[in-house]
Amino acid sequence: SWDVLQQNRLNPQKVILVCKSYHARRALLTYQVYFPKDTMFFVSPVTDKTGITKENWFLDAQKISYVMKELTKIGQYFVTHIPNWIK
Repeated sequence: SWDVLQQNRLNPQKVILVCKSYHARRALLTYQVYFPKDTMFFVSPVTDKTGITKENWFLDAQKISYVMKELTKIGQYFVTHIPNWIK
């Protein structure tokens, strides 16, 4: 997304992220890594066919599995970035 915005000479100050509810954290972290630090993000999670929401993800083994896979990916994708976030 950032590359496309730059190619079109757009520099958004505010961004709306629309993504699957269980993918929202990883999507937000990804955008925060690549977009300028002063960009303001608004996350609008969407419930897909899995039916996962923040209210029910822990009530069903399949939903827990989806969320835990996302959590694992966050650790894998951002391990090198995390030290920079606490500076």
